[in-house]
Order: sequence, then C-alpha cells, then structure tokens
Amino acid sequence: MQFKQIKSLRDKGLTYKEIGDKAGVSSEYIRQLFSQGEVKTCAVHKIKYTTQCDSCVIESDYLPAIQEMTYEQIHKEAEKLSVRNNSKKMSLYRKAIVKFMYENLRLSFSFIGKLMKRDHTTIMHLYENS
Repeated sequence: MQFKQIKSLRDKGLTYKEIGDKAGVSSEYIRQLFSQGEVKTCAVHKIKYTTQCDSCVIESDYLPAIQEMTYEQIHKEAEKLSVRNNSKKMSLYRKAIVKFMYENLRLSFSFIGKLMKRDHTTIMHLYENS
C-alpha cells in the first residue's frame, strides 16, 4: 500500500490500528510513516528524501558561499569540520566542502581526509553521497 492510499484512509478517519490491519502492518509502523512524511524522489539527483533533497540543499545553500572563499579560508573550514558533530546542518556543510575541494580545487581524497582528520574512504563516501 502506498503512502497516498494510507493518507486517504487516515483522512477518512481511520485509526492507525485500522489502517495497519488493512495494510497488514503494525499501527506503530503506520505512525512512523506519518511522522516521517511521504518519501519523494528528487527529479535532478534521483535521491529519495522526505523534506528536501540533501544535494539540492548543498547546491543552493552551501556551494555559493564556499565558492566565494579563498583557498586559505576553505582550508580552515575543513579543519574546523574535523570535530565529531553529526548534526544535519554540519553534515551537509561537510559534504559541500568535500565536494568543492575535490571538484574545484582538485585535491585528493587522501589530502582532504588528512585535513578533516578522517579516513580517505570516509571522504569518498561523503563525496559519492553529496
């Protein structure tokens, strides 16, 4: 059963339990679906998201600001991002910095990893998922 069908049942006044029984899943699963919202696919990046595509956020919010920075400022920002902060905002900023450093400055994953105190495979993963 798709989210739209589940949502229409909820709009008709059915409880999570009743919807779960119809769909063959638990009421808790239905509650979680509603708390997450509908999963959509970004037309540009082909990435699934619930509120906004991470790659679109990086391109619209972070990359323009990073492109205005000097090499030294980017270097300092990369060093600041070496701290273990896994907030959504920090994670997206870290991805944007990695993407810019690799694509525009042509720095290797190993070098970026040393700057950010992370393994080069972690940096590769950040880049591939940005």
